[in-house]
Amino acid sequence: MMSNALKVTAGTTGAGRILVADDEPAMLLCYQRILGAAGYDVETVLNGEEAVAAFENGQYDVVLSDIQMPVMNGLELLRAVRERDHDVPFIFLTADTSGNSAIAAVESRASRYLTKPINSEMLREAVKNAVADCRQDRARRGLATVTSIQDAMSTRFESALDKLWMAFQPIVRCTDKTVFGYEALVRTREPSVPHPGVLLDTAERLGELPRLGRTIRAAVAASLDPADRWAVFVNLHPMDLLDESLYGTSSPLYPFADRVVFEITERQSITNVVEAQALIRSLRQLGYRVAIDDLGAGYAGMSSFAALDPELVKIDMSLVRDIDRNVTAQKVVEALVVLSHNLSAEVIAEGIETEAERDMLVRLGCDLLQGYLFAKPGPYLPTVKF
Repeated sequence: MMSNALKVTAGTTGAGRILVADDEPAMLLCYQRILGAAGYDVETVLNGEEAVAAFENGQYDVVLSDIQMPVMNGLELLRAVRERDHDVPFIFLTADTSGNSAIAAVESRASRYLTKPINSEMLREAVKNAVADCRQDRARRGLATVTSIQDAMSTRFESALDKLWMAFQPIVRCTDKTVFGYEALVRTREPSVPHPGVLLDTAERLGELPRLGRTIRAAVAASLDPADRWAVFVNLHPMDLLDESLYGTSSPLYPFADRVVFEITERQSITNVVEAQALIRSLRQLGYRVAIDDLGAGYAGMSSFAALDPELVKIDMSLVRDIDRNVTAQKVVEALVVLSHNLSAEVIAEGIETEAERDMLVRLGCDLLQGYLFAKPGPYLPTVKF
């Protein structure tokens, strides 16, 4: 039975809107790069429940899902999707080569079944055909207008802002195991926004990135105690550099400028921001520091060093995961550490989950560490263990 909830579609503009569910972050990043490079608008989630939440608030041209996932597996997700939309193309991605998954996919009315490791060209072709089928079907039925899309997104965004709150995750020193600072991470209690990526993507589509940035910075400032001296890391979208309010002494974060480190990730290249280097200098003149985020993830490249001249750099978790067993990742991180230190930048490794990862990163020369091993993001100043 179709849900009464408003469905949102990418319409007839753009390559298509794709929802991908997989419990392996590295695989999600891979799919996002392959399909994003082909022009698709890709939203990723880590399990079936997050996918259902995303689907409740939006309509997609194609859903791709792993079969074996915790919480809700791919077959359960497909059944949940079919209750809401009988016809959206659904493609299974699985490492199971026994044939059992193929049988289950057919019985569940999946559109396609691809076996891991996925061939990039095959994936693009499967998605291209599925999007074409989906749009032809919707054109016949006349579903969803651009106006309804914008209205739904605006409603979701306003609710997410109203329910916005900040979580904090500690960053610890390798030398003495003390807390160096905390990263402020945006969260919202709006159920249709299952993770921060959805909030950011919605803001981008609505042209509301400046407003979202101002709201986040105000929420961070409201959480800070002037008596504390530890650093606070605040994520900054490159386009936030164009917001004049960031540079004023009336900015909520200005009283804490000597403690604030702005993390800049190149979801959108920093080179697209005119006068980026001059703007960064203006931030430093106010007392702020700057960090490159996600170094090694594909977003932040070597050009970031020249553009930002950062005081700190963050090694992305894609390099950190299982680094104690990955010799190639060890060599890459070691080279990044040497480069960063030569440029007088301290190195933070994020996403650490095991003691073995921690010990290897210390051995490779990282200065600061962050991850679930020490504390999960939570309310103001969670307890830290080393």
